[in-house]
Amino acid sequence: MNLIELRRLISSGETQKVEFKRTTTQKKPAAQTLCAMLNADGGHVIFGVTDNKEIKGQEVVSKTIEDVVAELRKISPFVFPEILVIPVEKNRSVIVLKVLPKNELYSYDGRTYLRQGSCTIVMPHEEYKNRLLESMHSKKRWENESAVGVSVEDLDHEEIQNTLTNAIEIGRLNIPKNSDINSILLGLGLIHQSKLLNAAVVLFGKSKHLEMSYSQLSIRMARFRGGNRLAEFADNRQYWGNAFRLLRLAESFLLDHVPIAGRVIPGKMIREDYPLYPPLAAREALANAFCHRDYIEAGGSVSLAMYDNHLEIANPGKFHFGITAKKLISPHESKPWNPIIASVFYRAGIIEKWGIGTLNIIEWNKKNGNPIPTWKEQNESVIVVFKPIQKEKIAKSRPESIDLLRPESRPESRPESVKNNIMLLLVSTSLSKSQIAQKLGYNQISGALKKALKEMLEGKFIAFACKEKTHSRMQKYILSSKGWDAILPYLQSKNMLNLKPESRPESRPESRPESRPESVKNKVVNMLLNEPLSKSQISQKLGYNQISGALKKVLKEMLVDDIITYTNKEKSFSRLQKYKLNSKAIANMVRLPQIKTDSSSEPESIQDKIKKLLVKEHLSKSQIAQKLGYNQISGTLKKVLKDMLNHKIISYTIVEKPSSRFQKYKLLNSKKS
Repeated sequence: MNLIELRRLISSGETQKVEFKRTTTQKKPAAQTLCAMLNADGGHVIFGVTDNKEIKGQEVVSKTIEDVVAELRKISPFVFPEILVIPVEKNRSVIVLKVLPKNELYSYDGRTYLRQGSCTIVMPHEEYKNRLLESMHSKKRWENESAVGVSVEDLDHEEIQNTLTNAIEIGRLNIPKNSDINSILLGLGLIHQSKLLNAAVVLFGKSKHLEMSYSQLSIRMARFRGGNRLAEFADNRQYWGNAFRLLRLAESFLLDHVPIAGRVIPGKMIREDYPLYPPLAAREALANAFCHRDYIEAGGSVSLAMYDNHLEIANPGKFHFGITAKKLISPHESKPWNPIIASVFYRAGIIEKWGIGTLNIIEWNKKNGNPIPTWKEQNESVIVVFKPIQKEKIAKSRPESIDLLRPESRPESRPESVKNNIMLLLVSTSLSKSQIAQKLGYNQISGALKKALKEMLEGKFIAFACKEKTHSRMQKYILSSKGWDAILPYLQSKNMLNLKPESRPESRPESRPESRPESVKNKVVNMLLNEPLSKSQISQKLGYNQISGALKKVLKEMLVDDIITYTNKEKSFSRLQKYKLNSKAIANMVRLPQIKTDSSSEPESIQDKIKKLLVKEHLSKSQIAQKLGYNQISGTLKKVLKDMLNHKIISYTIVEKPSSRFQKYKLLNSKKS
């Protein structure tokens, strides 16, 4: 540094990174300032300059420098600043001390200091604790401590294998020589010195006994009927489990409560969907919460709260390593608080390259028509706040034809969950898993859909159409009697039952009810829509003094025609017997609005798309997935490729090694263009 550069440095006066001292007699406060700069962004301490930016200089001899260095030795850990001596006049010089920012916590004479603007202050205790944790972070943190009392048997082996498979398929992990559970965990950095780490429990913990020692591995989710937490609950759930499971449960919760408006655009072959909150952005925010949260506190948990006017996702912890809410909305370096957990999430395809997660969240919100989310640090938690889609965007999505299965009313007042949507689809016909996914507007069979179907089967709301072959690829689902009972109130409330009128032509004189069996049948159907009724109750509601022979005949015919059925089938002659509508009768009455599209607007099948891709070049499985716009290789894509291989539509390029990670596919009976 020369005199010209020195003048340029001091021209702006004292700042966060520049401090003036008149002489080296002020070496003690100078050392305190240098310590504060080491704890911030580095800087310069200059001896021989007044507070008014006047360069005075001082006589500098070898002892002058020795005294300054001796004072600097009180800084711990020991630091070697750059020391420059710049002559300014005869026998007078300026001494410049320069330090760069460090990733350690520095103290001077046993105390830590912080720079605030052009002032040096003693570091507050809370700030000191936070900085101490950050300084030790690279070597010692909760996630890389040994998991005491935990064995490999306590982990979810299926989830571990799935993580490995996904990582290999998307090219984020090479095929290991050994694929046993221990080898996979070792390769993912979850075992150290033959001991499982806490990170392994966070990612794959399954055994129930772990809940006592790792109670913080939980998520709380709620839908409030209002704009704050003082409002009553519409839904309130809390789950314990590993991060992968909790992420899936959170996605399922959002599917249940985030309304999606949809329409078919005139003149186009596509349908536009506008969810109240973009699902990819919410998923990214949840994944970030699991990667960046503080796991030390036993009572902590990730939380997801949905209100009438906003959505909040929060995780225990603070902003670290100089990150602020302002920095998150622009390109920034990401330093996950739990790098091992973040690394496994990255390999599994849950998160993308570190540092772009918040930027993706902002971009997805803009595309969907939502305001930019905000981040804040509050009550020892980091919170991201999403605002709903702007009204003018929703207004554009409401003409022509709104999708029945994605209504826009308040979540608590409509059966909008994926389970209820599935039941609505099954009202009129039986459907396979892929058909259900397609009708719900999914590109593939998602994990949330699989989970919903599994839970509905367990709850006996739906059943397999082919009970003998439950795993058949041709398997379809049908509504069970319990499912019909559950969906019937909604069908009635939405006027979706095509009821026949009970009136008769005015020119025809009123006759006795029993002389018009069709009219009686219609009346019975209308009655049984509300509740099961006994024979005497039906007679009474029809206005009869007693159970007539004509009524008995009508009920018998309705039983034979499967319009009604007994509530107690084991005791058909019981005096307590009641009648209820059969599912067949309800299905015939249901009228579901259809979206009118031209026949030419039918979506192109995955198989046709793959054929077009392979006409041009040979592609691997991951390349095909990428060109189709998938984030990962889905089960549907695997099945389609397998079927195409079996039907000899495509073949391997490396026939002798079908499982090679370099394997590609080529189209048979077609020349490459």
